[in-house]
This record gives sequence, structure tokens and C-alpha cells, in this order.
Amino acid sequence: MTTTTPHAKARWTAALLATTTVFALTLSGCTVAAVAADPLDANAAADAPALELAPAEEVQAASTIDVAEAPTATPALEEPAAEPAPEPAPQERREEQLVPTAASTNDPDPQNPLTLTFSLPEANVHGWYVEDLVASVRVTSSISSNPLVEWTTTGAQSGSGQSLGSASIPITSGGETVLTVTAVDEEGNSVGPVTRRIKLDKTNPVNTLLSPTRPVYRLGDSVTLQYTCDDPESGVNACGATIINNTTRPNGYVQVLDQLGTFEARAHGSNEAGLFAADSHTFRVIDDESAAPTVAIDAPGASNGWWRGPATVVLTADDGDGAGVRRVEYRTFDDGVPGPWLGVDGEAATFTTAGEGDNRYQVRAIDWFDNVGTAQTVSFPTDATAPSVSVNLPEDGITVEPGAELVLDYSCTDAASGIEACEAPVADGEALDTDELGTFEVVVRAVDAAGNVTRVVRSYTVAEADAAGPAIDFSAPAAEASGWYFSGPSVTVTATDASAIEIIEWEILTADGSLYTEGSRSGVDELVVAGTDFPDGVTTLRVRAVDALGNETIAEFTVRVDVDAPAVRVVSPAELDEVEQGSVVSFVFECEDDVSGVETCESSVGDVLPTGTLGEQLVTITATDVAGQSTTVEIAYTVVPAADPAPGGGATGGGATAAPVLASTGGDTVWLTLLVALGLLVVGGVAAGSVSTARRER
Repeated sequence: MTTTTPHAKARWTAALLATTTVFALTLSGCTVAAVAADPLDANAAADAPALELAPAEEVQAASTIDVAEAPTATPALEEPAAEPAPEPAPQERREEQLVPTAASTNDPDPQNPLTLTFSLPEANVHGWYVEDLVASVRVTSSISSNPLVEWTTTGAQSGSGQSLGSASIPITSGGETVLTVTAVDEEGNSVGPVTRRIKLDKTNPVNTLLSPTRPVYRLGDSVTLQYTCDDPESGVNACGATIINNTTRPNGYVQVLDQLGTFEARAHGSNEAGLFAADSHTFRVIDDESAAPTVAIDAPGASNGWWRGPATVVLTADDGDGAGVRRVEYRTFDDGVPGPWLGVDGEAATFTTAGEGDNRYQVRAIDWFDNVGTAQTVSFPTDATAPSVSVNLPEDGITVEPGAELVLDYSCTDAASGIEACEAPVADGEALDTDELGTFEVVVRAVDAAGNVTRVVRSYTVAEADAAGPAIDFSAPAAEASGWYFSGPSVTVTATDASAIEIIEWEILTADGSLYTEGSRSGVDELVVAGTDFPDGVTTLRVRAVDALGNETIAEFTVRVDVDAPAVRVVSPAELDEVEQGSVVSFVFECEDDVSGVETCESSVGDVLPTGTLGEQLVTITATDVAGQSTTVEIAYTVVPAADPAPGGGATGGGATAAPVLASTGGDTVWLTLLVALGLLVVGGVAAGSVSTARRER
């Protein structure tokens, strides 16, 4: 709203506004500006004249405009006139532009330099749009080139944004969207908020014809016209329906069908946005008739009148030139008693039969004049089970000598559709050919009337007399270079023979010939002896294989297992911590391995510990067993200055004062021993000596 005053009063008001904060209050339908004076300008506030009151609805109308009420040409917000003007009537004030607010009082008569212009497509007469649109806003300034435009949308579409000088805001959501725009320049001059309500409905109304719905009626029937119209966004503007002719009829109108022919009923309507939709139905009006429809039955996949599984049955009804098929029905029989009818609307129906058995059904059709066709009884005999075949040889896979008699006994049965064919190389009870050497298959094939097939295969071998035992083969992972395993290996045993293998037996014997463990398997030609079955040491895997003719073979496989690394033990000195410089300390150690034995036992020093250099010293002992596993032990001791001789006595000599410090870097089980000698001696798995270090680890 723009309020005009005499020229001097306008200048005073501008000066006052520059130093005050304004709070808008609404009292009894009027808006009053409550002014908080700047404390630095108290005199001006005291001398200020009383503010005028304006109706609240008029102030609001100055900044909020509904697109439906806006003029066709979008007005631009311009500066207010310099000369006083009379107060406009309230209804005219709703179309005025918002008066911008000046931020500076340097000018004794300030004028806002900002102008805001809206640009929108023209809406329909009800204020609605029917397609996406773009609201364009442009803000110009007479003193600044960079006014900041800020906008928000609420309601059907939510969003916000800002840009310099202008903005283009797409409106794409159906319903009512409120667009609010403000602008401010670099000097603090502002305009707005300015609001536009934009209504968008892109969806046609939903018009539904509820009656009539049948495709055909008798001449003389009466039908009731029923329909609905709905539009959730802009609302329904018009709704009606026609039948027979183009005359719009009210809901519930009753039409007497007194003409033969094809006609249309149509529900139509439009929404407030101007979008139109219709729902129509075509129907025939014919003379009364009493001919019932017939049903054709199709169920492919039968063999000799039998199905091998559930059959898919297709029913197709026909009513010729009559009223037309309304429904196809079918029902099943339970122990000869018909069940309830199951109906499918339309001219066709499909159902699937049950499992095995007679599967008897009745089918019929009904037309739109309720003429019921004669019920037809049909059966779909089903046999989903293959026939049974029994084949008897002395045993499957048997080996016989040339010319031996080998009789084949077999039979075929089927409990449902019956046996159509039972085939074999020879008739039941006849002998098979055994004149030719080799392995042969005997196939007995049965087919029932439904087409189910069963095929049974047996084999036999014709070979010369077998007097040799099976061949036995051992397969195991490669051992270490020494021929020893660090853990028990899994050994695969394979037996082959011209005849079938009857049994494979195995046992593990220790070095002294004692039985450690054993096992056997029948009817196989291969087995695996697990690595966990082998103990430490040298053992023998003994295998006995027997073929179907009783011929046997015994074979052996040697396995050497040493799981633990050798042990090292210090013999002398018994305690080792500090020794005196220059003292003589003998160093003796031992290496031991109870399984494969000691291969080497070495140290980094001789039989005397070095004591010539002060400080911490390190001695290394390495033991390696025959299997190839090694243990390395490091011993640390400290050489300290020699003590002064005791009065009346001589040199005391160096000596150990504490137990040795051992650090094992060898195998999993380290039985720490340390010994040093000038030679190497191995006796009964125990070695003693002193040589240079040669480190070998597992």
C-alpha cells in the first residue's frame, strides 16, 4: 500500500524511517506500524507526528496477488509518484505494485531505485494452467547493476533459489504453488516480498461410466444411466452422460431400449483447468433369443488317450448370432460326485487337471440372456509314473570266461496305463552272448501307454581265466630331500585287475614289526590312508588286494616321519652369566634326536669360551637331524674386568655366576642343550663337539 503526505511530511517520515525499526501490528482489522526510535535520535522521535492506520487486508493486498485475479498484462513494480495522490479504493489497491523501501537518508527526499517485474503465461478463465510453465522475474536498479533476487516456492512445489538481476522459476508440480520473491541491491535498497499463487493441473478428470456395462440387451429392456466424475487437483467443472443420442442425462436416468441396433453410452466431463475426458461403452439391442452357447475343448499332449502329467485344458465357447457368451463354467468330480461350478467371465477359460487318475470334468457356457448350454463330461486320464523294470543277472558287472552260460531274466510292469513295450537284447530267460571277449552292456527298456519310459542298464565282461592278483599302486606327496616327512603323508592306494576288486586291506607296521593301525574297504578299487595314521619313525604300509576270483596281491610302502627338530643341551658350564676377562672357561654341549638321529651338531666357538674382549658376547649352537630339521640356540654372556688377586693367593680364574641365557630359533619342540668340543661325535643319536657354525633351519 502507498500512503501519501504533504511534501514536508514525506521528507520527515523518510528521515524517521532511516533511524527506526518498524514492527507491523494488526489491531481490530487494521495494521499499525510500531516505531522503536534510534536512541541517538530521541528528539526526532519525540517530535514525530502520529502514524495513520490502514486496514490490514489492504496492506496484505499490496504484496500478494493470485494469478487468477491479476490483469492479463503482467504489471511491473515502479517507483511511487513524487506528487501526492488520493488514497485508492480497497478493491483497486489489490492490483497496485509493492512500494520499494529506500535504505539511505543521505538524500533529503529518497526514492527507491529498484523495479521488480513479473512475467507469467496467461492462465485460463479459472486461473489454472494445464502444462508446465516458467515464472520469470526481472529486477532493475537505477544505481546498481547487481540486485540480488531471492525466491521460494511452497505448497504443491517446494524450492528456493537466488540469482543476480533476474530469475526463471519452472513450475511443474500439479496443485497450487505459492511463489514469493524479494530483491535487494548493494546499497541495501529492497523490494518485496511479492507473492504469486500459481495453479497447475496437467491431469485429465476421471470420468467413469458405471451403467450400462453389458454388451447386449433385449429389445424393450430398461437400463439406468450411472456415472461419476472426479478431479483431485483443480476440481470438476462439468460432468454429464449421454445414451442413445447426444442429449446429456442426469445420474440415475432410465433409458428404455426400444430400438434394434448398436448404441453408445458415454460419461464425459471437464475440470477447472479445462481438461476434458470421457468413458464410453458400446452395446447391442437385439430381439430375445433362447439358443444356448456351445463349448469346444482342447487339451494337447495326449498319447494313446493318456497324459503323462497335468494337462492344460482350453475351453472356447461360441454363441453364434445370439446374445454372446457371458461366462464359461467347469467342475470336477470327487468319487463320482460333481462339485460346484467354477466360472470364468468371457468366451474362454483355461484350467489344469490334477495328478494321476481319471480326471473327469463337466463344462458348459452361459450367454447374456442366461441361456445355459448342455454340460459336457470329459476325462483326461493321466499316468505320470514310469513303468517298473526288473533285471536279474547273477550280479551286475560280472566277469565270465568265453562260452560260459549267462542267462538274462527281466520283466516290465505298469499299474496305470499299462505296458506298451518291454525290450531287451534277448527274450526273458534266454542266454546272453559270451563268445566275444570284452565288456558289454545289457539295456532293458519299458514304455507304458502314456509314453513314460524306463531304461535299466546292466553290464558283464567276457575274459580269459584270471589267475593273477590285482596290481597295487601307491601315490603320496614327495618327501623331503632326506627321504623323510616332517608330518604324516596321505597315501592313496589303487588296485587294478581284469576282474572286479573284491576288497582292499591295509595295515601300518612299526620298525620292530608291531601293528600300529589297520583298515579295509570292500567293492572299491581305491582308498586313502590318512597322514594322521602314521606315527613318528620308520613305518611300513602293507596292502592286500583281492579280486572277484579270489586272486590276491600284497605290496608294501615305506614311510619315514620325523615331526620334531633336534634338541640342544649345555653340559658345561652349568651356570653362565659373567666371566672375568682372560679367564679360561670350558664349553661343552650336546645335540639329541630320538627319531631320525643327529646329522650335525655345531657351535660358533671352540671348547673354550672367548673371554678376551670386555662386554656382551654371543655363542650360537646349531643342531640338524637326518630328516633335515634344525634347531639354533643363542647364548649370551658378559666378559667383565678381572678381579684383583686375593691377599696371599693367586689368580682365581674366570667362572660362571648364573645360569645361561638361551634364545631358541629352531624347530617347534626345542629341548635346549648346548655343548662345545673340538671334534664331532655322534653316538646313539647324541652328538658332542665344537666346530664352526653352519646354520640350517627347517
